[in-house]
Amino acid sequence: MKAIALTLLALLCAATARADETRTNLAPDLSREIDAVVAAHIAEYRLPSLAIGIWMPGSGFYLSARGDANLETHEPRRLDQPFRIGSITKTMYGTVILQLADEGRLSVTDPIAKWFPGFPNAERITIDDLLRMRSGIPDSWTQELLQKYFAEPMMAVTAEDMIERAAKDVADFKPPGRATIYTNVNFVMLGHIMEVAGGAPAETQLRERVFKPLGMNATLVPSGPELPGGLRGYGWNAEVKKYDDKTELNPGPVGGAGAAISSIGDLYSFASALCTGRLLQPHTQAARMQSEPFAGTEADPGKPGPAFVRYGEAVGLLSRFCGHNGTIMGFSTEMFYLPSTGATFVINAARLDADDTSMSSGLFVKLAKLLFPGDVDW
Repeated sequence: MKAIALTLLALLCAATARADETRTNLAPDLSREIDAVVAAHIAEYRLPSLAIGIWMPGSGFYLSARGDANLETHEPRRLDQPFRIGSITKTMYGTVILQLADEGRLSVTDPIAKWFPGFPNAERITIDDLLRMRSGIPDSWTQELLQKYFAEPMMAVTAEDMIERAAKDVADFKPPGRATIYTNVNFVMLGHIMEVAGGAPAETQLRERVFKPLGMNATLVPSGPELPGGLRGYGWNAEVKKYDDKTELNPGPVGGAGAAISSIGDLYSFASALCTGRLLQPHTQAARMQSEPFAGTEADPGKPGPAFVRYGEAVGLLSRFCGHNGTIMGFSTEMFYLPSTGATFVINAARLDADDTSMSSGLFVKLAKLLFPGDVDW
């Protein structure tokens, strides 16, 4: 298996030699079908650029980078360029938290009062509640703040500020452990717990515990606003009818909920490790994959989510697929692995608008239905 993985990654590197071009060894008819779906999606969403990798053991691979990495210079996009991955960051932070549990440095049953004394419900909320989105903490990322962040990407807000904002909404807290409601501040808090329990900055622990062991050389948690590699992310400005460059931002307020940067090849390596438990003890991985359907959202907590969308410990289960997606200013990303076949999908679109609607999820859904119709029930 290791030899196969290395061969596929070598092919990925070779594919970066020519931009705006597809490299594949799939059957020609199937490649043309994928080409058509990808091209139609790019046209429908008017994407500045898109990169995609599909690996299907026993069938082959499909790799493509299309569009302009920079709309001003028209430099073509390359497959090796890093991009912001948004909420996929949660899976990485969650992995380190579970490694610390394997080492006895913390327990997922620990109440968060150990790290956040005086925080509302801190004696009742556990680390496991944070990991599973079952803390009952209201998200400090309100629609109003999200709009402000989109308009002012460098706004002076820190992770600590986000935690304090959540603590002030005491009246909106729900009992922990009862409902799965997606809340970003859970993972901002886990970032702090990781640093205290692990005795090192979050980015250092992620590098040593996850990125290096998996050969993820393009992945990092940035301390500043820049995105290395030359790729730009964009958001559509309807008032002036043009794209605004949304590449640079203050990563402080998103922290463990969405600050990381990665690449197509690195997420390919990480997806299988996440979903097979390569970096965890078997019993820890088994517990991680136990999941619950979403009870609702912060905007509408009373409306149940679809049964095929579930959440474990910092991992999403979408029908029979395992992984996560992520949106953050300028970028929309999908990373999913199909355990039954070992297939992996990684998709990044260099666009996210102020409404925070993913520009990549629809493409993953279409391709999953095309390639694995028996594993899709949505």
